[in-house]
Amino acid sequence: MNLFRRKHWLLTALGVSVLAVSVHADNFSPGSKVNVLRQYDLTDMSLLTTVNWTVSPGTSLGTPYAPIDGGHTLTQNAGSTDWAQNWGYIDITLPAAVSISSIYTAFHDHPPAQFRVLGSATGFTFNNTTDVLVDWTAGSGRLSKTYDLTSNTTVQYLRLEYSGTLVSQYFQLSEIMAFAANPTAIGLADGYNIMANKLSTPIVAKSGWQDAEPNNVFNTDSFGYLRPLNGDNTSYFIKDLGEVITLCAGSYSFFHGQGWDNTTIQVTTKDWETATDADWKTIFLADAVSGGHVFQFAPIDARYIRVTHNGAATGALTSLEFFAAPPVPEPVTLSLLTLGGLTMLRRRK
Repeated sequence: MNLFRRKHWLLTALGVSVLAVSVHADNFSPGSKVNVLRQYDLTDMSLLTTVNWTVSPGTSLGTPYAPIDGGHTLTQNAGSTDWAQNWGYIDITLPAAVSISSIYTAFHDHPPAQFRVLGSATGFTFNNTTDVLVDWTAGSGRLSKTYDLTSNTTVQYLRLEYSGTLVSQYFQLSEIMAFAANPTAIGLADGYNIMANKLSTPIVAKSGWQDAEPNNVFNTDSFGYLRPLNGDNTSYFIKDLGEVITLCAGSYSFFHGQGWDNTTIQVTTKDWETATDADWKTIFLADAVSGGHVFQFAPIDARYIRVTHNGAATGALTSLEFFAAPPVPEPVTLSLLTLGGLTMLRRRK
């Protein structure tokens, strides 16, 4: 089924009904893990979520936006050698209030002594009883975990707060996510990662990887990853989206400090087993990739995605995301809307 389905509606103007056709996006399916902390404006792929850090005096702040980049790049704050005196918090503002059902956090090798997560729909003045989403929790080495909330909670303002550092003066936060309570109310073309809707669709072909499951890069665990085999070789996999979707952008993220050599991402609407080289359309090509990056391309229909790596690099890819193009009116819609406008002007005269 195509991403866009057709819907007939009546445009009524001054008593005149005009039959028109519009196109709108399907919504996420039930059970999709839609991370509402990562929403983009699809016109320029600017992140709509904003982040602000506050840290203890003398602390050197790391990369501010790393904890909401969808991958494993991290924020490392360097604080006092008196570990107990280190503290800080990250404030996250969403573009609009949304109901969430769970929180995910991932700390790297330098976790906090303890942390908590607060959320509110009205601002960053929190009630220490009603606005506590995850109560004070002890850190313990490299830790990633999803915390189910006691009830669905509407938030626009989130704060992850930490007190003390556990194994050194460093604090490392890899990721924080918040998952929508009602994904079926969110459109696939609303600027969220559509792969949250494709966690169960198969990898139909793969070769040349150290790790058994390429789907690791599409799940919501920032410690999941995919590495090419050692040596100068070609590695690839093909992901079936299960339907044809119009894509317009993507993003990738690697384990901190790692990357790949020559990397190509292609798509096709043809059957992957019979598709020719000409049927595979390139949407991303780079001699070397590392860190995290968002890339745009002209809207293109895709049923299958093929990712290919050529080279000796064996870095761990931790996240690969894609975004659906916003719907556009069909020509018949624009023509009929113009006709309706002319009819109104004629009657007004």
